[in-house]
Amino acid sequence: MKFGCCASLARLKAAAGAGFDYIETEAVELRPRLCDADFKPLLRLVESAPVRPEVFHSFIPDRLPLVGEDIDFQRVRRYTQAILERAAHAGGQVVVFDSLQPRADSETMPPERIYNQVTGFLRMAAGYARKYNVVVAVKPLYAGHAYLLDTLADVTETIEDVGCPEIRLAADISRIGSPGSVAISKQVMEHLAHVYLTWPENNDIAPAQWLEPLRDSGYGGRVSLLGRWQDFPEQASACLRSCTPFGYRRTG
Repeated sequence: MKFGCCASLARLKAAAGAGFDYIETEAVELRPRLCDADFKPLLRLVESAPVRPEVFHSFIPDRLPLVGEDIDFQRVRRYTQAILERAAHAGGQVVVFDSLQPRADSETMPPERIYNQVTGFLRMAAGYARKYNVVVAVKPLYAGHAYLLDTLADVTETIEDVGCPEIRLAADISRIGSPGSVAISKQVMEHLAHVYLTWPENNDIAPAQWLEPLRDSGYGGRVSLLGRWQDFPEQASACLRSCTPFGYRRTG
């Protein structure tokens, strides 16, 4: 496995110094509204760093609704292409779709139509993901809307319905089970492209209790560690040492 942390692009060097394999940052940091010429200085900053932003989250901002009446699909398409293209240029491998803000008028829409809007977006995104050789990983929203990618089962079913290999699954390991009893189904493993692990603040739960079942299920991808780092270099380094039995190999 590879281990990264969620941080801004400004902390690329700090993350590398702490020993992380990569960072995960918000897609908006790719500055999709900037022209290509104005994007180049940011790209040079990323290219000069010891590690890359291999994962981007918050793919579609709330200000760009995907669900509702009169959706500006061409605007959504342009934004989607810009994010996936720039993510690829910056070294990105995975872009996480983890938020979905419906328009207020969607409340009166049939669930089937809403579902078709979501799957239509994912198929469109898959085309650009294929073009730029990245993966779009859908993370359950847990927002209480059964037709809006709410649970792990919802997302897995939707991914299979979309039927594009570029659309895969992102999951918070703590949502799959409890420490020491993480049960990852074969169906989930077939689609799993990215994992999150919230680092326990009080150290009462050993990371192995989460990571061993993940490894034993055959997962060898990226794990983004989430934590409230008070002393980033020291805490992060200690955290990563605990990950050594699970594939962590960087030394700084």
